[in-house]
Amino acid sequence: MSTRPEGVHDAAGPGTGDAVLIRIGSKYQATPSSVSDLDNVFIAVDANGRIITESRKAATTYFTINATGTVGTASASASVLYGIEVSNPNTVDSFLQIWDAASANITLGVTAPKISYLIPGGQSGTARGGFTRSYPHGIDFATAVMFASSTTPTGSSAPGTGLTLNVEMS
Repeated sequence: MSTRPEGVHDAAGPGTGDAVLIRIGSKYQATPSSVSDLDNVFIAVDANGRIITESRKAATTYFTINATGTVGTASASASVLYGIEVSNPNTVDSFLQIWDAASANITLGVTAPKISYLIPGGQSGTARGGFTRSYPHGIDFATAVMFASSTTPTGSSAPGTGLTLNVEMS
């Protein structure tokens, strides 16, 4: 395979053995400056061709064995939720409510959660119900990641025993 400078090459193409290099950005500056409408810029893509839109941060985790009817904090700052696993030791269904708000702004049974997950009841404390979900592109939380468990999707009554909660976020 020969090396060619960047640009479109008529002689290269499928089946020729040469790489086809196409310029998708033409404004290069050693020192970054501001970008204006209609400027050509370079874009970063991952190995699958997806555009990388922000710096990736290492995931952090949060764990509790007692997510109850009291508001808890998984993250006190803006975060991206990538995965969640919850188990329910109760024999009746429970719900995990998640808010994008500071705890001072949440009143159980009044403040609508951003997300409310049904966590099925199990057969006993050792045969738990559970829920697992991953979000490859993440769910943005602009303020904080707060949670509480309840017996209804937006309620304030706590289940008999707290839920076990694992959260992956950045």
